[in-house]
Amino acid sequence: MEHKREFEERVVRRREAEYARLRVEREERLSQVLKARKEERDMKRKMLYYLRTEEERVTRLHEEEAQKRLGYGCATPEITSVFSESDDVSFMANMNPAKKLKQDPVNMVSAKEPLFQMPIFEESWGASSVDAFLNADATQDGGNEVDLWSFSELPAILDGSFGDDGRTNKHGIEPRSDVWNCFGCSSFSNKLLREVERSQSRHDEDVKEKNRLARVMEHKREFEERVVRRREAEYARLRVEREERLSQVLKARKEERDMKRKMLYYLRTEEERVTRLHEEEAQKRLGKTVFRFIVIFSSALIP
Repeated sequence: MEHKREFEERVVRRREAEYARLRVEREERLSQVLKARKEERDMKRKMLYYLRTEEERVTRLHEEEAQKRLGYGCATPEITSVFSESDDVSFMANMNPAKKLKQDPVNMVSAKEPLFQMPIFEESWGASSVDAFLNADATQDGGNEVDLWSFSELPAILDGSFGDDGRTNKHGIEPRSDVWNCFGCSSFSNKLLREVERSQSRHDEDVKEKNRLARVMEHKREFEERVVRRREAEYARLRVEREERLSQVLKARKEERDMKRKMLYYLRTEEERVTRLHEEEAQKRLGKTVFRFIVIFSSALIP
């Protein structure tokens, strides 16, 4: 009985220690899951904040670009929707001088706009040619000079399209690309193209960054789902194991109680049987003693 009681105590202590260990492990895993979910929520909040700030920055940049486009509007439709500089706008305002000369040649020549005072004309045609061109209104009856600097032929002269050799026209003027550069066409076009390319590259970079962040969020969501599924499977497995162990412990305790009850019943019956045997033996001894006493007493009475 003593060994049985010690064995029962050892079993109970072992079961209690196992249950305490499982409870501690479950609490630790739950704390880890809660910590991981908190970190994931923080990361998601940070990523959403970063996306929101990036979208606001891109929107602000587009608004600033639109304001700049509206602020730098000029005479031609091609440059009303793009960036421009003040000098380019002043050049583009004088892009068609022949038309302006046809409309009001006297005022334009007498005013001597900066367009015809630029060094590029003097370098290309010479100072005398420029003076002749500016004084064309005074020599309209002079003959050759009027034919040489006809206002209707000015674009063709600037293009250099009169020559047969491709180098000079009928006036002997060598065509130069920087003649039109005086209006800022080439430089402005280059700047315009560069600005459009930069804007397109910025837009492409923003789109790439947005797509990258979308992929990051998608991978993060998939990772969260995998983590949640893994945690749920682990928790379900631990729950099943705990239930199985509890059922085993309950079954073992029930068997132990049954065994204890049976042992107690056996001990009680044995004690009753031993007591009954002792009583019977005592009665037998008592009966024998009484019978011997009677025999002795009767023999003593008989003479």
